Amino acid sequence: MPSNHFILFFKPFFFGVAMLCCGSSYGQNLIQNPSFEIHENCPEKLSTFSQDVTFWNIPTLGTTDYFNVCSKEMTIPKNFKGEQEVRFGDAYAGFYMYAPKNYREYLQVPLVEELQAGELYVLSFYVSLAEKSKHAVSAFGILFSETPLQIATKKEITTSYLETLEDIRFHFISVEKDEVIAETKKWVRMERTFTAKGGERFLIVGNFEENRATRNLQLKKYGPDHGYYYIDNFELLKKEKAPYQLETTYIFKHVLFDFDAFVITEKGEQEIKAVLKYMLDHPQYQLHLMGHTDGFGSNAYNKVLSENRVNAVARAFEAYGLPRGQITTASYGSGVPVATNTTDNGRAKNRRVEFRITEN
Repeated sequence: MPSNHFILFFKPFFFGVAMLCCGSSYGQNLIQNPSFEIHENCPEKLSTFSQDVTFWNIPTLGTTDYFNVCSKEMTIPKNFKGEQEVRFGDAYAGFYMYAPKNYREYLQVPLVEELQAGELYVLSFYVSLAEKSKHAVSAFGILFSETPLQIATKKEITTSYLETLEDIRFHFISVEKDEVIAETKKWVRMERTFTAKGGERFLIVGNFEENRATRNLQLKKYGPDHGYYYIDNFELLKKEKAPYQLETTYIFKHVLFDFDAFVITEKGEQEIKAVLKYMLDHPQYQLHLMGHTDGFGSNAYNKVLSENRVNAVARAFEAYGLPRGQITTASYGSGVPVATNTTDNGRAKNRRVEFRITEN
């Protein structure tokens, strides 16, 4: 790294939660002010991102830009780098991902809460190349840090340089496309699933490579030798572990029946409701129900009894709102025991209904 790199004092940050955009069933968005809508000031000139945008700042001496429909100078859709409509709301940011002499610009934001070690997270955001760009790149670097960065440089921050700094713990990931991102009209979604190391509290986005190490494509023969991108709509979600695995057979723990009966108990109804919620959240899945009996009685009788049991469960799912087309049933009589039929306890375990979830 150039000799002009040195660490400044860390700035304090406010960790309040504001305008959180919740996504799917993953839960709360961990990015504060994810679309730059909350602002202290309407931008009136270049390079005022840190002063204008709530929660966000710039971790280097680079001059990231803020665009908002409220502005006459940093306006949307037309501005000094091109023309781009907002992805969401009234604002977006703009910064150099590639420029002469390894000049770089970054964005930094504190997370709502620190990431948990070993947990899966999904990060996504949208980018669009500014029309006046000569270069397009394929990857956006994401640096998670335990502490905020404030580094006095206008050049690239490489991970090898950060490793030389004391008390800086970070986690770097790359969000990359197969091809360079040269789209100037539409927004391109960038997404990456990753496992947290634990303790990540700040997110920094930008290009952490030198020009010579950056995968890029020169789009024009003439013009400024840079790649400038608009960026918007950040989302960082914890990926909850699915309670059920596809193509795996589960036994309802409380959907067990008395001898020669097919009445579902209250505990059984509650267990059905738990599976029901998961199925309603995943309409692309199919629920397969399998009915069973103990070893008492003839094969023909037990086949009918197991059919009555599995149909009782299917009707319960339908009554609670699961479409019948999302359910299949099968009855096996006493042919597939999971316990011995020589004891009362074993026979009770065999009087059961199982389920399996698959993709349609």
